[in-house]
Amino acid sequence: TGGFAGELLVEVWTNVPGKTLGNLYALNNYPNQPNSRSYISSTTRGQIGNLYGQRWRGTVTPATTGVYRFRLAADENAEFLISPDAWPYNAE
Repeated sequence: TGGFAGELLVEVWTNVPGKTLGNLYALNNYPNQPNSRSYISSTTRGQIGNLYGQRWRGTVTPATTGVYRFRLAADENAEFLISPDAWPYNAE
């Protein structure tokens, strides 16, 4: 189940042995068993340590049709995927 409107689910994997996304994806507990899960209502977060990976998930419901910009910042590596519908499997 999800959080409340305006919240993002943040999942964290700790002790990632390296600095690439491939290191994160190779973990035995990725993607279904993060070390922690929490809901946040602000995208402002500080660094939570070293050798970790995060996945943020949520739904964006635009008020109007138009062009929207998303920003992503990362210390080492990052990937931004967005789905045209509610299915994460359609994310590109």
